Amino acid sequence: MKPLPVPIEAERALLGAVLQKNALTATAEGLQADDFGLPAHRRVWRAILACAGDGADVVSVTDHLHRAGELEAVGGAETVSGLVDGVPRLSSVARYSAIIQQDAQRRRIIEGALRLGTIAQERTAEEALQELQRLSGETSARSAGGVYSAKRWADEEETDFRRRLEGKAPGLPTGLHDLDGLLSPGLQPGELWFVGARPSVGKTSFLLLLLDRNVRRGRRCVHLALEMGAVRNLWRLLSIRSGVLLASIRKPVEMDEAQREAYSRAWAELHEAPNLAFHDCPGASVDELAWRIRQAREALGGLDLVTVDYFQLIDFGRAESGYEGRTLTAQKLAALAVRERVALVVGSQLNRGAETDSERDRPTRADLEGTGRLEQVASGVLLLHRWNRRSGDPITPGEIIVDKNQDGRLGIVRAEYFGPCARWQGAP
Repeated sequence: MKPLPVPIEAERALLGAVLQKNALTATAEGLQADDFGLPAHRRVWRAILACAGDGADVVSVTDHLHRAGELEAVGGAETVSGLVDGVPRLSSVARYSAIIQQDAQRRRIIEGALRLGTIAQERTAEEALQELQRLSGETSARSAGGVYSAKRWADEEETDFRRRLEGKAPGLPTGLHDLDGLLSPGLQPGELWFVGARPSVGKTSFLLLLLDRNVRRGRRCVHLALEMGAVRNLWRLLSIRSGVLLASIRKPVEMDEAQREAYSRAWAELHEAPNLAFHDCPGASVDELAWRIRQAREALGGLDLVTVDYFQLIDFGRAESGYEGRTLTAQKLAALAVRERVALVVGSQLNRGAETDSERDRPTRADLEGTGRLEQVASGVLLLHRWNRRSGDPITPGEIIVDKNQDGRLGIVRAEYFGPCARWQGAP
């Protein structure tokens, strides 16, 4: 078998050019660390992206690699400085990037085909077909995209501007009036939002409320569940929509006639909803989530909103460290939202500091840092807060903290959480 295609010279030339002129990083937009064939080049590219805000020159990148304990793995400081030796014209960076991405695509196809052959020989035909569909989805997603004229984007913005001017905001609502007012005109296609909370605060319920409100508005939505199965999520959605207690849905013999009618009405509405899909995705990677999203788009005839429950259960792959794996996963999710033109809302646990820091009460987006650079990658961060960490007393009503909103306002919205129906609702 021939060796896998790795364009070593193009990789070296691109890294060297960007180290000489950091602004060229934008020219290689869309290039990911795992597109590089050599592990050392992947590490250097991640270091370049990490240092980009302060200027990713040879000195800063070398220092970053040293502090991360990765300098020896790339071949030492001499290897990094050697990347800028004999660099071709800086104007060729876009061409180098295209070569790297094309060969990365070829490697994925070859590796996927080998994996498919093994599955076809050793497993069932159904499993082989599923792998074929996943491989097809991965490769088509990597090939998606294109160059569009400024006129096209200006025309689209003019249309959206007129809708905003008429009060017909194109964004997606959250289901909470006060929060919608703060986030106006709503969540947008191509945005990645994180909903962070401590355990049992209600992030799954918030995601399902978001889903329900947009399904009611005719938006096409899919919920990707990595923890709770589709049936349990459906029970919560039925409880949110009908007002029937979750415990009664689990044990319907306790329902009275009015509750049965409310439940049956909600069930019929969801049963007939042509714009809603659920997927159980335990242990899924971002590539597998992307495949599920494309399946939902095909089944629903389009897609507007994707909710994912929740971030820490995504398969981060074989990254050098948990932190790096989570950061890379967040970057892939952000790219996925842009590529698929959907609002992508992902639940996330907060790190342990959010539970044990007795010097402050409210969580902040810094509490997401232990799970990777999520707050830097996201378009927005919402944090759910329902009890005082210092006293242990519940906060009534609860708070939804808009701690990052890339193109809008920050603030705190008060909302009631009604646990028996797993439902967030506006504060009185």
